[in-house]
Amino acid sequence: MLILEKFIGKGAVRLCFAHPRDAGACVKVAGQRRNVRLLEHELETYAKIEPVLGKYLPRYRPALVMTNLGPGLVCEFLHDADKRPSQTLFNHLTSTPPPPAPGLVAQLDDFARLLIRNNIFFYDFNLTNFMVQKTKSGSRLYFTDLKTYNRYRPWVLLHAEKLIRPLARAIMRRRLKRLYRQLGIGGRFPKI
Repeated sequence: MLILEKFIGKGAVRLCFAHPRDAGACVKVAGQRRNVRLLEHELETYAKIEPVLGKYLPRYRPALVMTNLGPGLVCEFLHDADKRPSQTLFNHLTSTPPPPAPGLVAQLDDFARLLIRNNIFFYDFNLTNFMVQKTKSGSRLYFTDLKTYNRYRPWVLLHAEKLIRPLARAIMRRRLKRLYRQLGIGGRFPKI
């Protein structure tokens, strides 16, 4: 069992801690017991989409681990070249005057194209779901919130986009365009 002590941050439903035995890893745990299924879903999603989006995802370990706070999802802890933890895109933009560096925009364009061309539907593109890792050769963009992946379960009738792929694609494009506007680059959404 891993004993988690060093708190890193939290999202809407998960808490993130430094891995106690591996400085290159972190552990996400469910904030509430009912959210453990989201960790399992995220791990399943990673296995499905890693072959396509791997360069934009931190690496995940293949199974949940037991911690003092319940089941945990172990993934790569993103560090900059100077060994400091990488920042969210939101924090990066507030510390670096917008618009974002052209290299990050090109990576975001590629990420958006890969999602749309491969029918990989996510809906939560807020600025804290992306990380910017500063390396010696530039900055790398990562997407860190896989729990919003659309699973296409036909019995879910509450959201039509779960059943109709063109609608799912349109909704995701609209949300990606909103992200581009937030970044101050709204007029240059890639042709996909």
